[in-house]
Amino acid sequence: MSYSQVPLLEQFARGRVPGEHTEPRHIETVISNVYLFPSNVYKIYKNNNEFFNSVFRDIRTADARFEFTRRDFAWNHALSPDIYTHTTWASSDKDGAVFREDPEGADELVIVMNRVDTSHVLYELLCAGTFSVEDATTVGTQIGNMLQRVQTPVTDNYYENSVTRLHDLRAWLMLQKHHVPASEIARYCDYLESYLTEHRTQFEGVLSEEMTLCGDLHSHNAVYIDETIRLMDTFAPKEEWGIGHPHIKLYRLGTDIYALTGSEKVFNAYIEGYASTRTHLSREHEHYYVVYAAGIMLSYLYMLSNNDARHMVAATTYHAFLRTYFAQHCA
Repeated sequence: MSYSQVPLLEQFARGRVPGEHTEPRHIETVISNVYLFPSNVYKIYKNNNEFFNSVFRDIRTADARFEFTRRDFAWNHALSPDIYTHTTWASSDKDGAVFREDPEGADELVIVMNRVDTSHVLYELLCAGTFSVEDATTVGTQIGNMLQRVQTPVTDNYYENSVTRLHDLRAWLMLQKHHVPASEIARYCDYLESYLTEHRTQFEGVLSEEMTLCGDLHSHNAVYIDETIRLMDTFAPKEEWGIGHPHIKLYRLGTDIYALTGSEKVFNAYIEGYASTRTHLSREHEHYYVVYAAGIMLSYLYMLSNNDARHMVAATTYHAFLRTYFAQHCA
């Protein structure tokens, strides 16, 4: 008989979890089930999402899922140790979920986190217009310091890595071709591919030498409270996205700040804050990174708006930004 996560998930949903005394808020994402209790949060990766298993990485088997969970936790704990506390093995019995010290008899490996106030998600602050130049400098500086904790060098060809990334971006944008015309998608992606070809020597040379572990850093997985930025859930869902140049992380978040505030001054303050943590920061390829990052987030926001109309304003704002930026700097 095939394995099902349902018995364990039902115990978590009912609040029958060691140390917990209430029913949690349950959030189901594309790839995980998350249970929010008053102080603790538990995350369990799905084994049966065919889209994720076929497009991003296959975690349907226990070994693959547990290895992915370990790596996810290690990355996020390094960035936000005050949020990501530990992992625990868990199984289900008639009385509820059971936590175990080792995998013997366990059903799943669970990520355990301290709960934080997600009403201060950076995306929401940017949309609300409450993010200042001073905030941008603070965030840039703190992000620069945080990322140094995970800037593990890797050996790879950044040109070939980027070819894969741009192929994925074109397919990702085409999912929203009813919002972004195919001809417009082609302009953005053709520009990026031409830029990559034109600068192939740099991408294969000095930029490859600067490659590190990489993450999925953007304004939806950053929380800004009391002048402190905290990152959550930034482990890359696809293996090829787990390595790259540090500028990918810098500009993914920076482009959200630029597009959603509409302020070049705020954007520059963020970049300058980040630069203050480095001996040197080149902005030579900035237009390439901004268009690349904007394409990723634009498709994501339109996808969110399909199920939640609140995101449509942000999506159209982002779309207008990308069109204007591209016309000014890339066309």
